[in-house]
Amino acid sequence: MSMRSASPSLSEVLDECASLAVGGGIITMTLFPFALPCIALVGALAVGAGLLGLAIGVIAGALAAPLLLARRVTGESAGAIDCRRGATIEVSCAEP
Repeated sequence: MSMRSASPSLSEVLDECASLAVGGGIITMTLFPFALPCIALVGALAVGAGLLGLAIGVIAGALAAPLLLARRVTGESAGAIDCRRGATIEVSCAEP
């Protein structure tokens, strides 16, 4: 059984920090060649997702525009009850 104190000395702490820094540097230099291709792939995925979202938005807008225009021309709202034309059974049309 060793008789060492519970807290490490300053030199032991600095030695451990130095070894961790060297290990981190070795791992960083080993993985560096993969960094640029990964950044390029992430960028390509982001551009692709943006273009896909833009295409979906254009299609949804092209489908919704005629419906909204028809609603505006006829002056009707889908599913709404117009109190000026008369109420149906069990519907109250009180003015606010």
